[in-house]
Amino acid sequence: TDGDGQLDGWEAVAGTDPTDANAILEITALTNAGASRVVAWVARSNKTYRLLRSDDGLLPPTNVVATVTPTAFAAAPWYVLTNLTADAGAASNRVFYAVQPLP
Repeated sequence: TDGDGQLDGWEAVAGTDPTDANAILEITALTNAGASRVVAWVARSNKTYRLLRSDDGLLPPTNVVATVTPTAFAAAPWYVLTNLTADAGAASNRVFYAVQPLP
C-alpha cells in the first residue's frame, strides 16, 4: 500500500505500518562494543524477533544469535522503537545479519 516494496501481509507480521513507507523492518546500524557486535533495528514494542547471523557471505544468516521482545515505551499507534542486541559470538568483521519477526 505504501510503495516501500513490502507486501502488506509481510508488514503485518513484522509489526510495521503498511501505510508508512518509512516504517520497515530493517537493520539500521552495526557497531563494535568491546568483543561484541551490537545490531540495531527498527522494531515494534512487545513484538518478538529473532536475530540471525552468518559467518559466511555465501550462506544466508541461519545461526540464532538471540530471540528478543523489545518492551521499551514506544508511542502509539505502531509502537516503533530501535532495538539493540549484542552479539558476543561474532568471530570477525565478516559476519552478516538478518532480523526475522516471529508470529
